[in-house]
Amino acid sequence: MPTSQTWSYMQSHIDATVLDRVLHESNTMPMS
Repeated sequence: MPTSQTWSYMQSHIDATVLDRVLHESNTMPMS
């Protein structure tokens, strides 16, 4: 079972990856 520190690190990494993907898709998709 991961420690709170490990979980916090993983969670922040996952959030950053998802956010990067969302921003990339938003920039590549034409916005009206």
